[in-house]
Amino acid sequence: MPVTRIENLTPLPPPEPTRTRTAVRGPTFGEVLKNGLGVVLQGAAAAAGVGAPLLMSAVRVPAAVAGAGAAAGGAAGGTGATAFSGSGAGADGDLMAQMKELQQQSRDMNLEMLALQEQTQQENRRFTTASNVLKARHDTAKAAISNIRP
Repeated sequence: MPVTRIENLTPLPPPEPTRTRTAVRGPTFGEVLKNGLGVVLQGAAAAAGVGAPLLMSAVRVPAAVAGAGAAAGGAAGGTGATAFSGSGAGADGDLMAQMKELQQQSRDMNLEMLALQEQTQQENRRFTTASNVLKARHDTAKAAISNIRP
């Protein structure tokens, strides 16, 4: 058996220094949740606020558009009384009256829908009760028949 001398082996190169990993710190769960809820709440607020501004913009036109409509009517040889010339002190009162009327109609429709929902729930309860009674009757008859048979 040949003898191997340790002196004849070549030494290993020194190990490379280990690099320390620095963890990239992202947002915490709480921060992500806070941001997400903020976006959801902003969306809900925007959705709730969409109806009124859209309605108001449909009824009331900004002064710049009203002026442009009047100018176009005057340039065309008209009187300047266009669909856009509905501004003034009376228009604001009319707008508020229209808004109140629409709100009242909305409340009335909500009450009608609630009454319809209650009627539907009551009908559902009646149907469930009748179904349970018929099932109990059927089960009783089936049990009686199975007791008679040998």
